[in-house]
Amino acid sequence: MKPRRLATLVVLAFITTACSGGGNSSPLSQTPATSGMVAASDGFSFPNFGAANTKELMDGEDLRIMFGDGVCTNGTATPCSPTAEAAAWAQMVNQSRQAGHCEGMVVQAIHRYTTKASPKTVDLTNDNDTTNGIIRAFATQFFPVVRKESDSWAKKSINDILSELTKSFSSSAMTYSMGLYTDKGGHAVLPLSIEYPTETTAKVNIYDSNWPGANRYVMFDLEAETWTFSFSGRDPEKDPNPWTGGKGDIDLTSMESRTQSSAPFDSGSNTVTGNFLVIRSTQPTWSITTSDGTVTPTESTSPTSTVRALRNSTSATLREHVVFTDSIEIDVQLPAATSAYVVSNNKVVSVISKGGAETIAITADSIDVPSSAQVSIAVENLAATVQGGNALIDFQPSAITITPDGNTQPVVVNSQRPAATVTISGSSVKTSSSSPITDSEPSLPSELLPADTKAGLSPQSERALGTSNSPQTTTTTTTAAGTTNSSTTIVPVTTTSVVQNTNIVALQFMGSLGPWRNGQPLEPYVFRFINNQDQWANTASGSCTLTLLPELDNGSLGGASLSGNTTATANGTGQCEFSGVIINGTPNTKYRIRAQLSGGSAFTILGPATLTN
Repeated sequence: MKPRRLATLVVLAFITTACSGGGNSSPLSQTPATSGMVAASDGFSFPNFGAANTKELMDGEDLRIMFGDGVCTNGTATPCSPTAEAAAWAQMVNQSRQAGHCEGMVVQAIHRYTTKASPKTVDLTNDNDTTNGIIRAFATQFFPVVRKESDSWAKKSINDILSELTKSFSSSAMTYSMGLYTDKGGHAVLPLSIEYPTETTAKVNIYDSNWPGANRYVMFDLEAETWTFSFSGRDPEKDPNPWTGGKGDIDLTSMESRTQSSAPFDSGSNTVTGNFLVIRSTQPTWSITTSDGTVTPTESTSPTSTVRALRNSTSATLREHVVFTDSIEIDVQLPAATSAYVVSNNKVVSVISKGGAETIAITADSIDVPSSAQVSIAVENLAATVQGGNALIDFQPSAITITPDGNTQPVVVNSQRPAATVTISGSSVKTSSSSPITDSEPSLPSELLPADTKAGLSPQSERALGTSNSPQTTTTTTTAAGTTNSSTTIVPVTTTSVVQNTNIVALQFMGSLGPWRNGQPLEPYVFRFINNQDQWANTASGSCTLTLLPELDNGSLGGASLSGNTTATANGTGQCEFSGVIINGTPNTKYRIRAQLSGGSAFTILGPATLTN
């Protein structure tokens, strides 16, 4: 295996720019300023991409470059054989990058520009060292010091953020990446320059990895303290559905905070002091109960916890969030299908759940595992998984002990047996000698897999720099006096008109499940049609059907069925409404319900939920 060049290294590079995150709000000078960096030549020529578009993964060598030989069980030997904890952290990164690498592309572009790397970034192809450098840069958003700084900037005013960017540009420095957040998810961009079209507006020109080389920007209303950003519009000035936000929906992250060499799952300056979670779910219904409050996708009542969208996530059916909490003990509730990772300074935990009402209780040395979830844990170089039934996991550096409910014979994972998977089926317990938490990638159900191209964006091949369909690209230079030179076209533009596509890509469940009682009508259910612009297609027509499913994909319905009105039609309303649906099954058994758009691929799954009398 060829050693990877350190030229693509981000996290260990010596960066001399400074970070300023403190102080009170200061007056905005409204002085135009530029960094000197140009998107068309200093950004990547290929657009933001999902993990399915590359063969590269975060692996042992990436972990060694980031954190040193200590994360390798074979020391300095090549290739690095990562410890169980390190492998589990890499798996978390590999899952998180499935939807895109905007964070990594922005960070690598800054690093290559400031270090005057050769060849120029625009001349690189998306493979080998280039891709692995992007992956490592993407992973830095999971550093506690990075999240702490981002959260600090999110609390500041729009004026504070613009003042800091102006200060950075005035010294011709590339210091910060910018995070933008809406209810659709999060996205990372790279500020390049700032100008003031009017006394009450500011325009920050950016490198947006979704649109290589193109003229993209974030507009700010200085009086309202709000911002507007075109995520998917080919012409940002004519985007009918731009992202909008204000204070708390935008942050900055310095390059300095990313220069860490200690692992988050180990002791050191970069360690997680409480718990750090990465959560992907089909519904925004999960919650984390901490020692001092509750965290949900939309808010945190805990003063020592924060929640933000992952900077890659813009999906109609999947939302990804990161949660930081100082609380060592947490209760996790996952009512819908969810994949979650929990990282602390002594463990990495993976949870894959079909959804359920049970609580997953995590403490400093134990985990209560419900039957609705597959729970895996990595502790130093030990790994264990429990699936199929209720169990208690006790762990310490030298051993992981798994005790299934009603079973007096625990399964012990230690140096003699460093990995195990315990499968529970009724009173039967089976054990194998491996754990999926150390695999390079997780094995997820289809409903937890994101699309290769995000909703609203044209295919990647049409957005690459230099293609005939790529948007117009210009270079704008702002002089010290505040004048703007004329723009120069870099890429020709076709005259093809852009028509907003209304294909339905998802069904969005509106409301709550309510009780599922055997032989009794369910509450009325409504499912909205979501198009590939990530918008409610409120004039669309179509028909939907409901189907009863067992709790697990490989399970049996045992004769259970749905009756009543299991088919509904939307006649120009953009939603299917069901009423009078009845589950005829076995009480105290868990079922799921699948809603499917007829003649299309859009669907959603509710449950599992327990059928009662």
